[in-house]
Amino acid sequence: MSGFKRLVGEIHRRSLWQVLGIYLAGSWVALQVVEQLAEAAAMPAWIRPLALMLLIVGLPIVLATAFVQEGVGSGTVAPRPSSADGPGRGPDGGIHVSEGARRLFTWRNAVTGGIIAFAALGVTAVGWVIFGPGPGTLVGGSASGPGSAPSVAVLPFENLNADEENRLFTDGIHQDVIAQLQTVGDLTVISRQSVLEYRDRAVDPRTVGEELSVRTIVTASVQRAGDRVRVSASLIDAETQRQLWAEQYNATLTDVFEIQSDIAGQIVAALASNLVLPVRDGAERPTGSFEAYEHYLRGSQLMDLADERLENAAIDVAREELERAIALDGEFAEAHALLALAYHRLSTGAQRDVVTGPALGGLGRVGAEEPARPGVLRELARRETERALRLAPDLAAAHFAMWGVEEEVGRDGLPHLARALDREPGNALYVAEMARALRARGRWDEARDMARRATELNPRSAYAQLLLGEISRFMREFDESETALLGAVRLAANDPEGLPDIMRELLWLEIARGGGAEGVKELFAEEQTRGVLSPDWFRLRFADTPEVLTGGEYDELVLSFRPDATDVVLRCTCYYQKAMMYRASGQTERARVYFDSLTTEVERSRPTFSNRARQATWGTVHARNLARAGRIDEARVELMETIALTADTTLLDRSMLTTIRRYRAMAYAELGDVERAIAELEYLLSVPSPLSPYSLRDRQAWLPLRGNPLFEAFVEEKLAEVERGRD
Repeated sequence: MSGFKRLVGEIHRRSLWQVLGIYLAGSWVALQVVEQLAEAAAMPAWIRPLALMLLIVGLPIVLATAFVQEGVGSGTVAPRPSSADGPGRGPDGGIHVSEGARRLFTWRNAVTGGIIAFAALGVTAVGWVIFGPGPGTLVGGSASGPGSAPSVAVLPFENLNADEENRLFTDGIHQDVIAQLQTVGDLTVISRQSVLEYRDRAVDPRTVGEELSVRTIVTASVQRAGDRVRVSASLIDAETQRQLWAEQYNATLTDVFEIQSDIAGQIVAALASNLVLPVRDGAERPTGSFEAYEHYLRGSQLMDLADERLENAAIDVAREELERAIALDGEFAEAHALLALAYHRLSTGAQRDVVTGPALGGLGRVGAEEPARPGVLRELARRETERALRLAPDLAAAHFAMWGVEEEVGRDGLPHLARALDREPGNALYVAEMARALRARGRWDEARDMARRATELNPRSAYAQLLLGEISRFMREFDESETALLGAVRLAANDPEGLPDIMRELLWLEIARGGGAEGVKELFAEEQTRGVLSPDWFRLRFADTPEVLTGGEYDELVLSFRPDATDVVLRCTCYYQKAMMYRASGQTERARVYFDSLTTEVERSRPTFSNRARQATWGTVHARNLARAGRIDEARVELMETIALTADTTLLDRSMLTTIRRYRAMAYAELGDVERAIAELEYLLSVPSPLSPYSLRDRQAWLPLRGNPLFEAFVEEKLAEVERGRD
């Protein structure tokens, strides 16, 4: 105990408490300086804890130096201890320090060591910023956990002028920043459509980060006064809400577009620096006419609605805006590319109007008033695409448009899509289309991964969620499919055009996973009471799904469908749906009458097709309906012709081939050829497809096979395999 008291006495005598206080105060000042320098220079996050560690290590060194050097340098020298004093004790009873310790623990050595340590810290930090992963760890440490990919959401820029002219200018900067960031590899950039909902919402960065699953947020405001413009932008850590970077830009409004492009480029460069990712040079000035650019912006926003909210009516309005942009500047490559995409979408819709509908179990316009219109629109799309590529050979949007044009006529457009995606790897639409292209080619795992990536890039896209839900259902990964489809329902909750497709997909999922009639009817009733669709629309979209109807509902709906002699669309729709409902309720002969009327009507306006796959699909479905109408010989002839069309499977993508073989199985079932039907079903259950053992058991499409011993044994075997897999 006497030794401890002696040590405490020495600490008091040598004033070590004062040294400790001074050191702690100095350390706090040093840490504040490091904090400010690290933030200003965007240094990595480990700079602060490393500086703290050095100060902690330095504390015992400083205290030891103060202890050893007490009294030294004051003109007196402590006497050496005598042997009588005992080891380690001076003549006054104090603690003796050896000469070696005095030479080692000097103030000069302590100060020099501290300077060297902090100099090394600074050199390491600067080298890390210049040569290493650098300040990217600053944004990567906390928001999403170590090792996760960097991600950013660029919130809508605030228009401080609150007028329409400046709103377009503000939107242009916002769109340009997102487009340029999408060229940065390995960076997740949330799509513009997903962030637009924050335009009028007051939300904190942490909420945005959680809702969009991003690590960093860009905010900005734009103000114009006379011929001056000011843009203030900042990069914020979503979790800590700490500002990582901020800048203010002031310029003269002599050339609006040039200023806008320059500001966007500077913001992107600063972001790329902070995120430590390679960024391509900003896009060249696309047009010399800001008025043309305004029309382009409107058209682009309308196309976003069509792509991501399934609001297809917006495409035609977008087309008008883009045509105005090109009228003002015929060399505007981006406008040509987007107009080509609009024409392509319109041609696809027109083709669907002619080809689908009751003939395919859908509701399109069989025998449309303008049967030649799809071809005309396709040629317009090709013309605009080729013009865009001549003006800008590396333009991602032009290659994306060419992908669609080539695929529509049966050529391989995948190289164009791959080139577009290479130029803009963060473009959510391009990623979603790649998922669809890979699915068509039977590359299902890659397709699912791409669909997942599309939902990450655009969390607000009902289309991306629907695509992921469908791919997962075909792969019989039903839980993931359900999650995606319910997400799509939430996103399209008030969309009367897109919601039915999602709800129908949910119905097929419920059947495929064995939910049975009750589960399907529950979903059906939920949609019926939602009120999004008018009663007529509801009947048109769902009445050909007899799995959801029982008893008196058939009679009520049958009476509600009255063929209209002046409208071929309504006439064919009514024929098909009445036939399906009579058949489901057991009135086979009455169903045949309506199937016969349907096939006769469809044959009058038999469409022309742009490729063999569509021709084979249409013919196979037509063969099925001919058989349902009792026209067996005609059905067999039609079916043999379609089989000849699909003999060379290299000309068909795998997804289309799966569809054709499914309809072929249905046609065989209608013709009573059970063995051939089962052979097709065996194949379809061995590959990703919409079929499952439960759908074979429950769907009305397989009603002609029910009761056949071969079919029943086949279904029982497949159901048993599923149950064994669950165990």
